[in-house]
Amino acid sequence: MKITKIREMFSAEDETVYEMVGCSDESGKTKYHNIVQVLMPAGHSGGSHYHKLAEETYYILKGEADIVIDGYSFKATSGMMVSILPGEIHDVINNTDSDFELLAISAPAFSPEDSIDCEMPTKN
Repeated sequence: MKITKIREMFSAEDETVYEMVGCSDESGKTKYHNIVQVLMPAGHSGGSHYHKLAEETYYILKGEADIVIDGYSFKATSGMMVSILPGEIHDVINNTDSDFELLAISAPAFSPEDSIDCEMPTKN
């Protein structure tokens, strides 16, 4: 058993990410998954990207945002869950006047080498 210490992974103008469970000593030294809390201010986006290996599941905690996966957009609100498979290009866009907050569960655990920035395809 490990009691973890939530640590800020990174902070940028567009979002702040806190690792709740993950690979670091402070957050439990998990091998196969991690859980992060993402805080996105009003009017910001996470940026289009995909993961070569990781599956992600988002659990929306607070607010409303557009989530785009492979060019298809839908409104995500508190209480929803969203699954994103490896290779699916995705983005979270907060076009509202309020902050947006979610938990992201990644398996395998997030690594910067697995996140590839790219353009979002347009849907047919």
